[in-house]
Amino acid sequence: MKSNLPEAFKERIIGQLPSDESERFFASLQTTSPVTIRYHPNKCNNKQHLPEIPWCKEGRILPVRPVFTLDPHFHAGNYYVQEAGSMLLEPLLSDYIEQLKNGLILDLCAAPGGKSTHLLSLLGKDCTLVCNEIIPQRNKVLRHNLAKWGYPNTIVTQSNPSQIATSGLKFDLIVVDAPCSGEGLFRKDPKAMMEWSPSQAQQCAIRQNSILDEILPALKTGGLLLYSTCTYNPEENDLQIQRLMETGKFKLVTPNPPETIKKTTYGWQAFPHLTTAEGFYCCLLEYTGEEQLFKKTEKLPKQRSVPFFNGSDWLENAEKYIIYPEGEYLNAATLEVKSAVVQLSTSCYLRSYGIILGEMKGKNFVPSPELALSIELKTSAPGIELSHDEAIKYLRCEAITAGSTENGWHLIKFESSPLGWAKHIGNRWNNYFPKDWRILMNNTTNKGTDDVDNDGGL
Repeated sequence: MKSNLPEAFKERIIGQLPSDESERFFASLQTTSPVTIRYHPNKCNNKQHLPEIPWCKEGRILPVRPVFTLDPHFHAGNYYVQEAGSMLLEPLLSDYIEQLKNGLILDLCAAPGGKSTHLLSLLGKDCTLVCNEIIPQRNKVLRHNLAKWGYPNTIVTQSNPSQIATSGLKFDLIVVDAPCSGEGLFRKDPKAMMEWSPSQAQQCAIRQNSILDEILPALKTGGLLLYSTCTYNPEENDLQIQRLMETGKFKLVTPNPPETIKKTTYGWQAFPHLTTAEGFYCCLLEYTGEEQLFKKTEKLPKQRSVPFFNGSDWLENAEKYIIYPEGEYLNAATLEVKSAVVQLSTSCYLRSYGIILGEMKGKNFVPSPELALSIELKTSAPGIELSHDEAIKYLRCEAITAGSTENGWHLIKFESSPLGWAKHIGNRWNNYFPKDWRILMNNTTNKGTDDVDNDGGL
């Protein structure tokens, strides 16, 4: 691959790395990318004995890449397919986890959802996490991945940074996984290499400047900024941090990196010839400047009764949530989440929040697919276990065969992991798995593309 690398990239790397390392780096780009996953801390009960990623408690290295699309556990949200370098978020924030567990968090460039789901695993259900993605198709992928992870304390927006900043919310942590030139993906994504050029990298740096400048007014005094990219380019990495440091409004709080991760002037850099990861850069800063004040909207909508619906029939901790009708659908949210929703709605495009429960059709409640995957779903919900083949048929939105049982809604499971809903009526089962989520791959011949959107730090 070295001969295919852009000359300008090779020249910069030779100047960037010690002389004895550049050849090892180029050789590493000709090897196969590691396949890594991160287990869900509350869902996965059958974790395999696999090599661990040293800096991530739930991170594992797979011996080969399986066909994730044909694994029901993947669709249940038992694990997330993520590049190991992107999991460096965990040790970078390790000293601040406890103080952030009740905080207001923003993942600004959140799709496809790797860092959002990782933050939820680390911080739990008491924080409020705003996950933003401005590109519609990527926002759809983000919402699906968050649904599979099943946490009740998320808000998804589709807005530009300035819209979020002018909402008036002040965040305890803002994660900016900035769009970049993607040099760190050259090994696993040849398209990234084909699209690279010095001018493209420079345009990325300009865009990163703009993103940071627009979102910084939303950071609290004492709040944290986590900046990351999947590139090696100092202009997009350390020089971005240097620009912020020169304002006199930030303090560098990046700790020492894990073994095998290089320390740069301000942050950490992963190199594939040194560790089990692609190229990933990250840095942590504390904002010491004054907060910019915006008008706040504190008024919450009046609570409305929802006839014929009882949250305690469906939610394990129903007393923690208030039910809010949103058009035809019902959402369950804490006051903290709903308060942030109200504030964001003054300037942002909101896509989802809290637990999407389902919809009322007259006196009948139709549960949502998101509710089936929620970690707050009542554990006593009636369930039907399917074999692997039947589970795949269910995930393809095909007719399923299950033992006869009473009529009504049933949670479809594979090896105790919920997948979605089916309704038993008479002698038939109606499959309610969403067509937008269905498997398109041929499960008998394994032909087709494994369409998993592996989060590589983008």
